[in-house]
Amino acid sequence: MKKLNIYRYSLWIGICFFIIGFYLIRSENILGDFLLGIGAIFALTILVLGLKDVYANERINSNERIMWLIGFIFILPIVGILYYPNYRKRNA
Repeated sequence: MKKLNIYRYSLWIGICFFIIGFYLIRSENILGDFLLGIGAIFALTILVLGLKDVYANERINSNERIMWLIGFIFILPIVGILYYPNYRKRNA
């Protein structure tokens, strides 16, 4: 399986698990904790693949690498969605 497919599926499946998990936690369902844990595993996959791609690309300067690093760590879902078109162009 290509890295692009792993990144894409991890991104969208992880976001879906987080949304469903947060909904179920609000309704005090124990399944919500499990789904949030699964979503966290997908988020970790996005983090690793995104950072690996950022640091392997020589066209990105050091200031931009630091910006992507901070973005991936603090606002992963938003940065994951914003970084996906760039990731797709390089790794398709």
